Amino acid sequence: MKRNKKLTAVLAAALALVLALSGCSATTVEAYTVTGDTTETEAAELDFAAAYSYYDPDTVIFYVDGTGVTWQELFYEIMYYTAYVEYQEGSEITSWSDVCSLFTDSDGNYYTYGAVVLQNAITVLEQYHIVYDHLTAAGVTLGKDALDSIEALREQVIEESFDGDEDAFYEYLDSMYCTEELWNWFNEVDAMYAYDGFDTLYGEFGSDLSDEDVMAYAAGDEDGVWTQYVQIKQIYLYTEEETEEAEETEETEESEEIEETADAASEEASEETTAAETILAALDAAEDVDAAFDELYTQYNENADLDAYQSAGGWCLYEGDTEDEIYQAALELGDYEYTLVSIDGADVIVMSVPIDPDAGVYYDSSTGTMYTLRYYAAWQNYSDLINGDDGWIASAEADWAEGFESFSLTTIFAEAAAAAAETEDTTE
Repeated sequence: MKRNKKLTAVLAAALALVLALSGCSATTVEAYTVTGDTTETEAAELDFAAAYSYYDPDTVIFYVDGTGVTWQELFYEIMYYTAYVEYQEGSEITSWSDVCSLFTDSDGNYYTYGAVVLQNAITVLEQYHIVYDHLTAAGVTLGKDALDSIEALREQVIEESFDGDEDAFYEYLDSMYCTEELWNWFNEVDAMYAYDGFDTLYGEFGSDLSDEDVMAYAAGDEDGVWTQYVQIKQIYLYTEEETEEAEETEETEESEEIEETADAASEEASEETTAAETILAALDAAEDVDAAFDELYTQYNENADLDAYQSAGGWCLYEGDTEDEIYQAALELGDYEYTLVSIDGADVIVMSVPIDPDAGVYYDSSTGTMYTLRYYAAWQNYSDLINGDDGWIASAEADWAEGFESFSLTTIFAEAAAAAAETEDTTE
């Protein structure tokens, strides 16, 4: 019995599982086998139905920190990654011992299909069980937002991948050897991680994270995973919208009109430069530079997108978050020092201010929500707690259940196929 040919098509719609968790397994459950290491004889055809029936679905195959992982869970993930690899390569897997073109080891040897599929299946299950067990132990339960997200995902999958046909969705789960309960569990863990786990451990928007931890995050990662944060106030002297209008005019007007537009733009740029000089002179003469900057912002700034950050005491940013010229200039400034930075489309007065742990990093104008430095720092701490060098995943212990120490897809599928053939012969 061959697997459902619909698998690869549905994968493109991201049906089964969006992996929100990452990190490498540090467990003793190993499944990778490089080319040439597999010596077992396998069946000429991969019979997934026979393989699934070889064990009871509740049979524990391996343990993660003492929690048993069942054949039902593992087989679903085997099906999922089989379909994933086939989708990526554009061809069907007919032998677990054949090499997979997607992955090589450090010596350039290709892994077998069996190694790639099984190790990915095991790693994902390890991660989900580790996160679920730790969050549950911390008292995390699914709140309304999490439950709503799970229901919304189910409805989205049914609508987008199955044209609203709920029965077709459940038929698909059956074809993947996945129960509705198991599918829900994966999504519940995702929701626990994304919603209630974070809030329980760090408070809403990271409110429980200390100022000390926030400032340690703001200093940047010594390995360069993220850069140092700076906090600035800015005054834009002409906006991107005006620049875009000038570009559109250049594309649509006759040559004489283009020249007139260019002359007008030149005069306007000259006026803006004068405005910049006026602002810098006013700041030079001010006793309270911070207060003077706020007043000048109200008078001169032409970029309304900065209003939310200005009202929050400035914009806290990292490298790549804005034009590099602005970020690099801010790095060189001391507290309440300022400079003029010219970028494409604007002259910007930039002033560095002391970092506030609750300064804004990203403003979502669609919801009116400001995501602060404390929020970002809390999420980094949360990620380190789970995926860090000393995190939950790295510190976990996993072992094969008794009798499964030599588990491999090649062996299981061969034995299952032989057993199925024997049963068929006996029946005949």
